[in-house]
Amino acid sequence: MSDEYIDFSAGIKKFKNIKQKFFKNPKTEYILLGSILILSFFIRTRNLKFLDGKYLLGLDPYYYLRQSAEILSFGTLPFPDLMRNAPFGVEKGFDLFPYFLAYFSKFMSIFGLSQIESHIIYPPIFMVLSLIPLYLFVKMVFNKNIALLSVLILSVLPSYIFRTMSGFADHESISMLFIFAALYCFAVAEK
Repeated sequence: MSDEYIDFSAGIKKFKNIKQKFFKNPKTEYILLGSILILSFFIRTRNLKFLDGKYLLGLDPYYYLRQSAEILSFGTLPFPDLMRNAPFGVEKGFDLFPYFLAYFSKFMSIFGLSQIESHIIYPPIFMVLSLIPLYLFVKMVFNKNIALLSVLILSVLPSYIFRTMSGFADHESISMLFIFAALYCFAVAEK
């Protein structure tokens, strides 16, 4: 056995200096937040090759696709909805979500996306957008480290990934954006 040892103290000191410079840089929090947003979008779009630009996940997204197609074709939803509970249909109350999807797909057609493709890509886009007011809210209430951690946890939470995944065009993505924006606005108003 040799009595020699390796001294890592200089390397550890150098690493600590780099770490301190990195975290004292004011742009670091935005770099980390942007990285989390990109990671979140990346995770939620891994199934795009399986959707093949024509399939949706679940049953409700097809219902909203049909409703938004009727809005784009006729300008409004039929009353009663004769495609449910035939032959008499269902007298359903007003729902803003199919109108949102219809006009979102109209907007996305500027970028060359079809109606079903815009329904497929809608959940990850609005989920990533919803992380911004969440970050701002938690940063205001606690601090930036907890805000970054909370955004990271929400972006990799399995149950939330399923409901905001590409192809699952349901209420969750847009509603979470409005919920987090409302929380942030309440926090700003109370400050």
